[in-house]
Amino acid sequence: GIAKGAGRPGIVVRSFDPARVRALGWIDGKLAHIWLANLTAGPLKIDLDLPGLKTARMAVLDAASMQAATRDAAFMDRMSLTPTGALNLDSFGTAHILLERQP
Repeated sequence: GIAKGAGRPGIVVRSFDPARVRALGWIDGKLAHIWLANLTAGPLKIDLDLPGLKTARMAVLDAASMQAATRDAAFMDRMSLTPTGALNLDSFGTAHILLERQP
């Protein structure tokens, strides 16, 4: 989870609206970790501008996946391909995006 970023070099991740979406990130070798959190009670469409992208994977924690996540401590480590362009993040949902950076 986010605790794995402790002591790692941070990266600038800009949110279109920090009152609605919080973002943070860090570098771990060739990988960039980006976390997004929807702070609202409604779903949001978040446009993803991912420069230097080689490959990306993503895990999402939201109301629909909460029950599965409570049974699996590694839930957010099980990632699927990141959608291109935009991410639909449900109310109070969290996304972990893992990018392989180009050299």
